[in-house]
Formats: sequence, structure tokens, C-alpha cells
Amino acid sequence: MSALPRPLLACLLASFLLGGALTAQSPRLALDPLLGDHMVLQRQAEAVVSGAADADAAVVVEASWLDAPLTGRADAKGRFRIAVPTGPAGGPHSLVVRAGDATITLRDVVVGEVWLASGQSNMEWPVKACGPEADAAREMERAAADERPALVRVFDVAHRAAARPEDGVTGRWIDPGPDEVGDVSAVAYFFARERARALGIPIGILGSNWGGTPAHAWTSAAALREHGGFDEALDRIDREREDFDESPAGFAARREAYRNALRERDPGYRENWSAPDADLGAWHERADASTWTEDPLANFDGSVWFRVRFRATAEEAARAEAIELGPVDDQDEVWIGGRRLGGDSGQGSWNRPRRYPIPAGTLVAGENVLVLRVLDTGGAGGIAGPATANRIVLRPEGDARTAIPLEGPWHYRIGMKLSDAPPAPRRELCGPWDPSALYRGMIAPLRDVALAGALWYQGESDVGRAERYDTLFPAMIRDWRRTFGRPALPFLFVQIAPFEYGPRGDSARLREAQGRALELPATGMAVILDLGDAKDIHPRRKREVGRRLALLARGIVDGEDRAATESPRVASAERDGASLALRFGADGPAIELRGAGGFELAGADGVFHPAAATITGPRALRLRSEAVSEPRRARYAWSNVPESTLFGANGLPASSFRVAVAGN
Repeated sequence: MSALPRPLLACLLASFLLGGALTAQSPRLALDPLLGDHMVLQRQAEAVVSGAADADAAVVVEASWLDAPLTGRADAKGRFRIAVPTGPAGGPHSLVVRAGDATITLRDVVVGEVWLASGQSNMEWPVKACGPEADAAREMERAAADERPALVRVFDVAHRAAARPEDGVTGRWIDPGPDEVGDVSAVAYFFARERARALGIPIGILGSNWGGTPAHAWTSAAALREHGGFDEALDRIDREREDFDESPAGFAARREAYRNALRERDPGYRENWSAPDADLGAWHERADASTWTEDPLANFDGSVWFRVRFRATAEEAARAEAIELGPVDDQDEVWIGGRRLGGDSGQGSWNRPRRYPIPAGTLVAGENVLVLRVLDTGGAGGIAGPATANRIVLRPEGDARTAIPLEGPWHYRIGMKLSDAPPAPRRELCGPWDPSALYRGMIAPLRDVALAGALWYQGESDVGRAERYDTLFPAMIRDWRRTFGRPALPFLFVQIAPFEYGPRGDSARLREAQGRALELPATGMAVILDLGDAKDIHPRRKREVGRRLALLARGIVDGEDRAATESPRVASAERDGASLALRFGADGPAIELRGAGGFELAGADGVFHPAAATITGPRALRLRSEAVSEPRRARYAWSNVPESTLFGANGLPASSFRVAVAGN
């Protein structure tokens, strides 16, 4: 018997993994991975049942909610697609697919709403990592006790950066129980729970997200070429994708070539700065190796070498087990006594804590020298987390585990600018920062799914590129709507929270760019200006973020009064003597002040000064500053970590904004 074609074999494997019951008589039928037990189908829509069968085979679909079966036929390559009307919300149902004597039965299928939840790490952030701010432990307890508040189902799309649009994804539908709910996107889960409670129907989440990724990675190549500014990178991918060697041997060869190039260009390698007796004359002292924000490293991207001395007794040297460091942003290598212990340069390594084994005989009794090379590829670099987490762990003696702290002082020296480094080697042709790579691998394969709408939480990786985000973000929304065949697909997004970005960029400007996407129809922005943490880019109150997205859905999808579901939005400014009168949207909520700060005024010179705000009507306020006699411009919450004082009567905060008198 000849071997099965690889695509068909993959489909068959996927069917088993997804729980579909494949008969033993024939291997001639498989369903695409998005179809499986526990799946949610969009109500009052058409669900596409697709998969592989024998070429030209007749395919029959039976759904328990339909009065009669539907028929179709596989094409010459064995692919089939059959549109199945879904009808009203309900279930559980079964769906049976037959081709010849092969049968697949999907069970516990429900009809409700399906939402795509995408973005970067704040969308990816799981329930279990939210802590007490989102009552994460209670959520998992409820699932364990089978106290699930509503039917929430989740399909988590596996990470895939692709050089061309993919036809399928990897993943499975789950009905999150105690072993799964902690790993579900917190924002998506809390949104789905609120939505299910409000409507009393099942809610399905397609989670397609990847931490640290920019908007251009989630946009199609056609849309990016139309937008402009990405042709060179897209051309490179088109040019290389036919010949790129993705085998382990190919990657090993590229990695060795990269290391050789670094040794040639980085003086730290050329001059052997990892040696324990290296001359410290040109090195600077620092308290620790934590994230750098101060000069001369504040705006530096590239390699920085760190050294720290520590002492060990003979017994401790013999018991040395491993070195533990916090997450290193972005890549690292570690030496002790001139001996290389390891390094991490993989994708997403910026948020992985480091732990490298220490071979016997590495440490000596007395003074030891640890050298850490950090390669920062953007933003702030260094070791994240408390300095107390950096230590030499010793094998336990009895029941006790001890460690040698790396207390410092540390010394550092700048090695090579990132602009002088060669491109890092790739395991695959595309990475998650490449233009269109995530659209091709994680959005395009979902194009046949009927959706209720999309959720989006991203923007942190585009801080510093707000001018481009102004037009790119709306272009991405229009692009997705074309992909899913819905010109007015509801698109709900989260405005980035306050965080001390430092030299990385002006986040108020990025928040403004996000708000401009509201000019598109059927869009809504969840403002979270009051939920941020200046020291943590991942604010933990994800339950409230999900609730605010669910409020937006009630206004945009269900037609409820937007004054109850949206934040106030400034509409105009008019000069009144030495004051500036601001008016807010007539269809938005009445406004109220919860503090005195956050407002500024400027005159013709453009210099802003603090201003006092007074409410003058349900949707109006007046600003005045003794330092500005003829005000022409106003702004609110215009900083990386602003004070949030302006709210709607519905309890939702207003966004950062800038506004000027007409003609200015």
C-alpha cells in the first residue's frame, strides 16, 4: 500500500486530535481543525464545513438542527466546502459528515456568537496570571466546582508566522474547565462571560494573539502595499521564500554564520570581555543589571556587557547547581570564570526568566566573575524583575535550598550598536514582527468562519510610531472586514493603558491614533486610562477590561443607548474670553470630574500650562489658566502615565485628547 499524501495525513491526524470519530473502514475523510467537538457556530449565518476526501467524492452533511441533509462534492484535489445554515442560538447539537463509507461525528456543537480575539500580550495574558485583581483563583475554583456562569467555548490558534497565506491552523475547541480556564485569554474570557450572561446564549472565542507584536504583522500584504512603507520587507519575503531552508541543518548553518559575524563586529568578543581578568578601566559602575532607562543607555539598542564579582566557599562551589536571572530583554549570553554557560536568543525571549546549569568545577572557592552580555533589539534592555531574583542556586543540603546572591556592584560596557549588527538568524523565513506574517499564519486561515465581531488589544509595540498607526490601524480594520466578507464587521478594541514607556515613545500620541479609528463605522474603543500601572505594561484588572468591551458590544451590536456603554469623547473647543469651552459628543454620556488635574491650555505659542476645569453642563466644561490669557488649544491626560479625572456618568473614563479652536 502506498503512503498517504502528506496533506491528507495531516488532516486525518487533526481529526483524531479534535475528537472527531473517524470510522476504521476508510481513511478517506478528514475535517479542517476549526471543526471539532464543543465548537461554537455563529447564529443566523452560514457555517462552512470543509475538509479532505477522495477526489470527486460525494460528501453529505447532517446537522441535528436541520430538517434535511446537505450534499456537496470534493474537487479534483479532494477538497470540499459545504455551507450549512445555522439558525438561532441553541444546542447542544451534533454534526455528521459522510463520504463513502467514512463518517465523522462532531458532538456538543452549539450555536451562539463567535468573536475573534486578537492582539499582543495584553490580549494573550491568561486568567491565571491576573492574580487577585481579576479574582483569578475564584474563576478556576468556579470551573472546578462546575459553577460556570455561562457557556463559553474557546479555540486558541497556535502561533504561526507565515511567508504565504495558510489554509489551516492548529488548535482545538475547549469548554474551559478547571484545567483549562487559567490558560484562557483573560480579556476574551471575561468579555465572553459578560456577553453570555447578557444574551443567555453560548459565546465562542477564537483566540489568535501573540505577545510583543506590531499591527503591521496582522495586516495583509495587499493592504500593506496599498498603505505604503512595507514594500522592501514584503519583497524580501517574496524573493526568499522559495529557497529558504527551514531544516535544522539550515538553521544551524545560519546561526554559526551569525555568531561569526558578531565575533567580528562586537568588540566584546574580539577583545574577550568575558575573561575573568579583563581590564575594567573602560567599564562603568552600576548598582545592578536591571532594565536600563538612564543615560547613556536610555536610548541605546545593541549589546551591553555586564560583570559582577561574587564569592563562594569551597562547599558552595561544589554545590553550585544553576544561575537564575530574571527575564532578559531581549537576548543574552552568560559566562562564569570565562566558561560559557548558555544564552537565549529565541523568539519571545524578552520575557523568559533565565536558568542555566553550572557544570561541576566552574565555580572556585573565593572570588568568581560572572559576565552577562545583553543584546537589546528595541526599547529598554536589561534584566527585568527584582535584583534579588539574580542568584547562584545551590543544590539542597538536607531540606534546605540556598543561593549566592549577585548583589553587585555591577560594571557595564557598551559593545556594539544594533545598527552595526547583522540580521539575526531565523528558524523560519518569517517572524512575528515581519509585515503580514501573522495575518498569513493566524488570520487568513480563519476567513471562512462566520463572526459576530472582532476584539483587539494591541498598540504597546507601536508606541513611537503613532504617525504611522494613524492610518495603518484603520487600514487593518478595513482589511479584516474584506477578509471576512463583512464591510461593517463590529470591531471593538482596547486603548493602551498608562505605562512609563520612557524613551520608547509618547503613548498619549498612540492613544490618540487609536481613537481616530472610531471614524470607521461599527467600531468601539474601551478606554482604560484608570486601570494602568506605571511599572507594569500588563495591568492585571482584565475582568474590567472584558466588561467594558462587553458594554461596547451592547451598544454597537445590540443597539443599546451608547450613553450607557461608551466613554465621553470631546467634540469641539470654543474660546470664551480667557477661557476655553469644551463640548462632548451629544450621543455620549454626561460628564463628571473625579479630581482637579490632567487638563492643560496653550495659547499661540503652543506652550501648555495646567488648567482648572469646571463642569458647565451635562456635556460641557470650561478650562482656565492664569498663565494663558488667550487660549487656543487644550489637552487632557497627555503623558505616558496621566491622572485620570474626567469620567462619564456611566463610570467610564474619558480618553487622552487634544483639541483646538477652529482655525488653529
